[in-house]
Amino acid sequence: MNNINIDSHAHMIPPSFLKMIKEDKLKGIKIIEDDKSRKKSIVFLDGSKHPFSEVFTSIEKRLELMNSYQCDKQVVSITPRFFFYDFPLDLAIHTNESFNNDIAALSKEYPDRFIGMGSVPLQDTNSAITELERMNRNLGLKAIQIGTFVNGYNLSDERFIDFFRKAEELNIFVFIHPLIKNDDLLVKNYHLSNLVGNPTQTTIAISNLIFSGLFDIVPNIKIGLAHGGGFLPYQLGRLEHGYEVRQDTKSKAKKSPREYIKKNIYFDALTHSKEALEFLVKLTGSEKVMFGTDYPYDMAEYDQIDNINQLWVHGFNNSGSSNRDLSR
Repeated sequence: MNNINIDSHAHMIPPSFLKMIKEDKLKGIKIIEDDKSRKKSIVFLDGSKHPFSEVFTSIEKRLELMNSYQCDKQVVSITPRFFFYDFPLDLAIHTNESFNNDIAALSKEYPDRFIGMGSVPLQDTNSAITELERMNRNLGLKAIQIGTFVNGYNLSDERFIDFFRKAEELNIFVFIHPLIKNDDLLVKNYHLSNLVGNPTQTTIAISNLIFSGLFDIVPNIKIGLAHGGGFLPYQLGRLEHGYEVRQDTKSKAKKSPREYIKKNIYFDALTHSKEALEFLVKLTGSEKVMFGTDYPYDMAEYDQIDNINQLWVHGFNNSGSSNRDLSR
């Protein structure tokens, strides 16, 4: 493994978000402080809350914590709650442009510590493509984070094909991150919307993309998956079996799921388990597994470097690199 540890999965709250909040330009989204704990939260229109603290906003605190978990560089992206796919299009365009400007400025100011990952208003394909081109050509961003679905539509829907075509053309790395939903009664308690809901969302999103034939349309696109790929690596055998015995699974995809994983799909190492990480590396090869912590949430995993190094010591490394370098 090389000597540079790049955290491929880290979030921030951009400065322009705070400015928009102060000017009340985000449809009533507010920052409140709890009277007892004094902890601050972002409150969205549906009443849901997102933590708000200096670990999301302070560069000094970020650098301090990065050093504490052996992180040389972070690939920085917005918190997924800021995709704003349900916003009016003009406001979504403005927020994405502003956030991308902030992230690009950070990576330019600290080129040795940060790599920018952009976002786009994916609720409108033409607008998403316009911002994808701008963030790449004008800002130099070479990776993008998108949600697992957009306003009820799977990423495999035909409306998104041109977006993926443009991402392939520009050689943009596409990182898929779950959208938190707290309104599903099946996962309402015990933080299951995150513990189970997030990996389930990722599994559904990538399975739809695989069977939709997208990777035959854009054969050179590179897709990254959060949280160890959800349940995909550990149920790949079931997808493979389904491809063998079911005609509908072969109606669009020309190859088996395993073939697309070999060529097109990458995974962060956020498995919360050395055994699961070992299985993932065995399944995909170490060149497909990226160091990624989910900074700075309570569900982040900061001891990955030790776990990864143990795998390398035991002979799992076959690539010479701990993750795909998104700075190139």
